[in-house]
Amino acid sequence: KDVDFGSLFVEYQAMTDKVFGITLGVEYIPGEATLGAKSRTDTASDAEETDDSSGTYTAKAQVSNHMAVYIEPTIGNEWFGVYAKGGLSRVTVETLESIANGTDSSAYGDEGVFGWMAGVGMKAKHSSGLFLKLEGLTIDYDKVTLLGSGGNANYIEAEPEQDSVRLAIGFAF
Repeated sequence: KDVDFGSLFVEYQAMTDKVFGITLGVEYIPGEATLGAKSRTDTASDAEETDDSSGTYTAKAQVSNHMAVYIEPTIGNEWFGVYAKGGLSRVTVETLESIANGTDSSAYGDEGVFGWMAGVGMKAKHSSGLFLKLEGLTIDYDKVTLLGSGGNANYIEAEPEQDSVRLAIGFAF
């Protein structure tokens, strides 16, 4: 699902010489984003069934509390450079299902998930301190396994990932 979002970040940049530099950063994405939603409607197949699990079942989740730490080795100078980006990200996956129908309903908890990030980008800085960054980034999260409590103890497995093109605007002190 495509989602536009803003983030807050703090970075420390050091030039090791006139060509190479390194940036260390921390990023936080406020708010939530829905991962998707699917619905299924079940009806009783015949009068011989012992329970009635008829109804609409909706599975959906959202992510929140997205935090990341990263490093950006840079080739360039103080005003323009290209960089590779690598780091670690963590996000909370919150389940928002509506599946309380019949005797086979289950509830699923929330889970924190870690992921590895990798990307490339370029940045330019004006003499006033204003800077721009344009990057392509992929985050590959660990597998999420949510076990149902109650009912028939179903489970959900997912392998979330994030691919993004990002434009950042900042101010260097």
